[in-house]
Amino acid sequence: MMRKPWLLVLLLVLIAVSLPYISRISPEDIVNLSPESAALTAAIMLLLYVFKTVTVFMPQVILYIAAGLLFSPVWAVLITLAGMLIEFSLGYYMGRVLGRERVLEKMQKSRRGRIVLQACDNRSVTSAFLPRFIPTPTDLGSMFFGAIGMSFGYYLQGSFLGLLPRAIPYVLLGDAFANPGSAEFIGAAATIAAVYITGAVLLYRIQTRRQAQ
Repeated sequence: MMRKPWLLVLLLVLIAVSLPYISRISPEDIVNLSPESAALTAAIMLLLYVFKTVTVFMPQVILYIAAGLLFSPVWAVLITLAGMLIEFSLGYYMGRVLGRERVLEKMQKSRRGRIVLQACDNRSVTSAFLPRFIPTPTDLGSMFFGAIGMSFGYYLQGSFLGLLPRAIPYVLLGDAFANPGSAEFIGAAATIAAVYITGAVLLYRIQTRRQAQ
């Protein structure tokens, strides 16, 4: 029992020391540091999803693009799906542990966290879908849905449906990174732009509706 506080302190120290480096990491950095073994590289990618969820500071886009750079499209998508499942599950249960009040307090301090609250009217699949699609901070959203006790099944459905339209094009963008003039690169970039524009329109409509109430 006495060891747990020391383990928590050690984890917090490691996170604090690594934040300056993690916040500046790029897809190329991940590629350059990856071992030659594909299996080991995949394991490291999944561990990065765990680290990202705990620290809440690593942009998820970096992991999507890195997967596309490191693996064939099929394997890159599969590893990304596995990483997203880890990210969603860990964040959800972190929210359950932290509790509603602590998570809401954390979200109220963040502008994008408040956007998550605006987009969530209930505990339906749509409520989980909107914050992912808009987009908003994934980790804060995961903790929020865990804290309010949303059905884990509904939460996963909405989260995957909301995030995949951005995640998959970024993976394909990484795969075509070496040839920016290719149809694959242009198509992935155009899809990403369309998703962000649609998300911005949805966010505007949500905020307008809330102000009118």
